[in-house]
Amino acid sequence: MKKLFFLLSFISVVMVFGQSKISLQQAERTTDIAVVAQFVRDNPNHPKTPELKRKMVNMMGGNSSSGTSSGNTQKASNSVSSSGKTSASQTASLLTHLFSNDPSRPDVYVKIINRSSCPLNVVFKGKKNYTLTVPASKDNYILIPKGTYTMSTMVCGARYSEVKSLTQDSEITLKGSSR
Repeated sequence: MKKLFFLLSFISVVMVFGQSKISLQQAERTTDIAVVAQFVRDNPNHPKTPELKRKMVNMMGGNSSSGTSSGNTQKASNSVSSSGKTSASQTASLLTHLFSNDPSRPDVYVKIINRSSCPLNVVFKGKKNYTLTVPASKDNYILIPKGTYTMSTMVCGARYSEVKSLTQDSEITLKGSSR
């Protein structure tokens, strides 16, 4: 019995401490801002951290989203101005969120990966409504308050709708139907 208890304890410790860390190579090669942020958060004193922070800012500047103006719909957190640049306050909010380890933070980062050949307008309906534009075969992100949302969009003519309780950062991949 003691051997079994010891073995289970050992496996538990290995599983807790064996969680994968992001390597420098992964952070340099990825186009996922959350992966880069995880590396920077885990390695704040690494010599490449300033370079990776610049990479994150550049990655955010290339995204776009739009908000609709009816009802209580809000613009997505990373909306892009007419010049194509993300505002400094939006960039700061996202970076602060990604670098924070505080589980009590009030918002969540949601990344939508569009693997279809059609652009998407993903609508998040909750206490407030948000719309996120995701180009074909690209991805985009939004920073929204924690809560329960009905997410809906059209993926190449096929309706997608799902109720999601967003309590932690999430990544959702949407694929087009194969015809």
